[in-house]
Parts: sequence; C-alpha cells; structure tokens
Amino acid sequence: MGFEPKQPENQNFYKKLAQQEKDLVDEAADKNWDLERLFADLGEAKKQYQSRTSKPQLSNTQKIHLCGLLCGYSPAPMARKLGKGNPKRPGRGISAELSNGIYHYIEELLRSEEAEEISISWENVPLLLKEYLGEATFADWDCAPDVSVFYGREEQLRTLTSRIVDDKCKIVAIYGLPEMGKTYLATKLAQDIQKKFQYIIWRSFRYLSPKPPSLETLITNLSNFFSQHLTPKTFNQATPSISTLINYLKEYRCLIILDGWEELFQSKQLAGKYQEGFEDYRELLKAVGESNDLNSCLLLTSCEKIPIINSLKFSGQVYSLDLPQLTNTAAKQLLQHWEMPDETMWDILIKGYRGNPGHLRRVFGMIHDPPYNGSLSQFSETVILGDVEFLIDLQYRRLTPSEKKVLRFLAQVGQPVSFSQLRKECLAELSNEEFRKNEEFRKTVSSLERRALLEKAKKKEEMLYTLQPVMIKYVKTNYL
Repeated sequence: MGFEPKQPENQNFYKKLAQQEKDLVDEAADKNWDLERLFADLGEAKKQYQSRTSKPQLSNTQKIHLCGLLCGYSPAPMARKLGKGNPKRPGRGISAELSNGIYHYIEELLRSEEAEEISISWENVPLLLKEYLGEATFADWDCAPDVSVFYGREEQLRTLTSRIVDDKCKIVAIYGLPEMGKTYLATKLAQDIQKKFQYIIWRSFRYLSPKPPSLETLITNLSNFFSQHLTPKTFNQATPSISTLINYLKEYRCLIILDGWEELFQSKQLAGKYQEGFEDYRELLKAVGESNDLNSCLLLTSCEKIPIINSLKFSGQVYSLDLPQLTNTAAKQLLQHWEMPDETMWDILIKGYRGNPGHLRRVFGMIHDPPYNGSLSQFSETVILGDVEFLIDLQYRRLTPSEKKVLRFLAQVGQPVSFSQLRKECLAELSNEEFRKNEEFRKTVSSLERRALLEKAKKKEEMLYTLQPVMIKYVKTNYL
C-alpha cells in the first residue's frame, strides 16, 4: 500500500524521493507506523533541542533515516538499501548523522522530569517509539480467545504477573482440567503485561490436524514473525534450530504463549510421554530453562503436567501453577452475566461441576433445549452430561487401560478411598496383572494425578482419592 501522506509538506517530501528512498518509506508505512505524526512530533522535538523559533521540521534525509530505523535497519544495511556510503565501511555516514540528529530528537521527545536517562540506539528506536505512540508491542494473537468477559482469578493473575515480570521467569506452565480456564487466564495475563515485552506471540497446538507442528516448523514460523518487525536481523542457520529461537529470546524481550502442550504427548500412554517426532520440544524447554541472560518467557498451558518442568525449577526462574476451580463468587458472576435462570439452583450447579467455567457454559447452552426448556428446576440430578460428555470422552480416550480401570473402580465406589485401599481393591476386583507390582500401580495413579483427574483430600495423615462428580457420572453412564 505504501505511504499516503495527507500533509502538503509530506506530499512534497514524498514526490522528491528517489525510488530506493520511496521503497524504504513505503516499507515503514506498510508496518503501520504513523509516519506523519512522528515526522511532526520529532520536528517539534528538534526545535526544542536546537532552541529554535523557526518552523519545526525534519529534513528529508532525517525522515528517510527515521523510516529505516522504524523498519529495524542498522546503519550499514540501511546504507546498502539506499545505495549510500563507502562499500568498505557502509553505514558510517548514516551512523554519524543519526547520532548527531535523530537520536537527540528522540531523547527530547521522550524526556520527562521523572524518567530515567534514555540510551538511544538503532535497536531500541522501534520499541521506544511504539511506546510513545501507545503501541508498545509487536503482537500476533493468532487464535487467542476474546477475554472481554473475565471473572475471578485475581490471585492467580497477581502470582503469574509477579513471576513473569518481577522474577523474570523463563518458563511458566499453567495446568488444569479441560475448560477450567487455562487458555483464558493465559490470554488475560498476556494482555495485562504486554507492554513489558517487545514481542507477544500466541500459538496453539489444539485442533490442528493431523498433528501439531514440528519444532522446526514452529521455529520457522516464529522467526518469520520476528524478521517482519523489529529488525531484519536473522541468525543464519541453514535449518531453524533451538539455538535460533534462543538467540531471539536473548536479543529481545519476548512472551511466547504455547497453548495446549498436552497435544504433543502420546495418547494411550502414561501422562507426559512425547509423540514420536516431538521429543525435541523437551529439549527446547531444557535449553530455555538452562539459558543465561534470557530476556523472555515461554508461557505454556497444558491438561497434563510437563515432566521436565519440575527438574528445571532449581534455577528459580521456572514456575508452574495448578489452576483451581473458580471461586463461588466468580462462578456466580459468570452465571449472572449469562443470565442463567433459577438463581436458587446456582450453588448446586457450581458444586456439581466443580466451578469449571467451560462446563458451566455448556450447561447454560443445554438448558434452553428439551427437557429443561430454560429452567434449571427441571434438573433431576446435580450433574448432567449433555455437551460436557464429548469433552470428557476425548480425555478418557487418551488414558491407558490401567488408568481406565482405576477410574472405573473409583466411580463405582463413589467416595474417597486411601491409596492402600485403592490398590487392594483394584487388585482384588480387577485382577489386573499390571498392578501386581506396586511401582507400576503407583505410576498409574501418578499419571492420573498429572492429568488432574483425581481429587485428593487429606484425612489425618492419609491421602484419600476420588473423582469429580461429572467424571463419576460419565464413567457410570458409559462403562458400569
């Protein structure tokens, strides 16, 4: 589309440009920079800096060089693009002009009594001017959800903000059951803290057919996004690699959200085992967790706990959060927003679905159809499956045979049992040879815990296990 100046002085400026100069100005305009505002405001800053009373205006050369900076060019590539300078020392003249002019005007533009002294370089000009224009971040939100309706999670938002912004955590993982709100929380968090970063990139592994992208494909995608914005600088590997991404994460302050990490894991295996061809994602986390001088954060969401995360926590800059159910107050705020009928039934509804916002939303969708006809009072039970059943079925199908047998036993018992009782009854009732070894049984229970499928409660010194009501209903309906 290019530069379409509205002010007469900018129209005259643009007409006089050589083609190479027009190309550079057009490139900056195509990156959605408000060039006319920046030309005017920096012209005023130039007047203040030089203490002049004449009409403030950048020279044509200064406007062109500013556009080069906005596109992320350092002086040498800018000189080559414009066909300027000594080939042996490209950019030397432009560098001197920037240091004697534009950099001072930007300092003047951003100066305030309370601000710290600003060090201007070609690398930080785009970010500083984005902040000045109120557009601090280069963001690609991809398929991130709309979080304009968001209730609760204040404590989790405070904790995660502190970990990422104050503690400079390099990896943060949010765990929880499907539809518990992990994706919404990650989105809300990223929106709240986006001005702390130069890049915000959202990518989801969910609903991609037939599989999520390979790590190489993901890194190529991220590199393409980086190279389109702050700087054309690339790290020249023939094949994109983990080190390619690490270099970007060190060079710039990035927040990369990777939603649905569990999709990288194998189905019908104990939780946390990567699919064939996706094992290098584990190496990515290892490399990020062990890197020094990293200015960035990977924010992950997953229905299954990621095995390497705990072993990386020794650095103090890796953190995970188990997302609890919504508080009763927040859940009621959601129901009120949706105009859920029969307020007297809300407490029963919230308890039955354990404050899972996604499940509550699906119930809201169901009650307008027969036999409920818009009334919760028609519920004959505290939990109905309906549209929720499809989601639980997807999760159940991922389990191993031994995990399914444990769930069936717990659903049949319908009340909390101790680990020793659970093992004893499973061995007696299910006669499963896999459970003959205590270690194998422990792995099975641990896997169910890592999938957040077990509810736990401590009685005296003993841990008791049970299932959520909706899971009990699902298992009883379909398998008992």
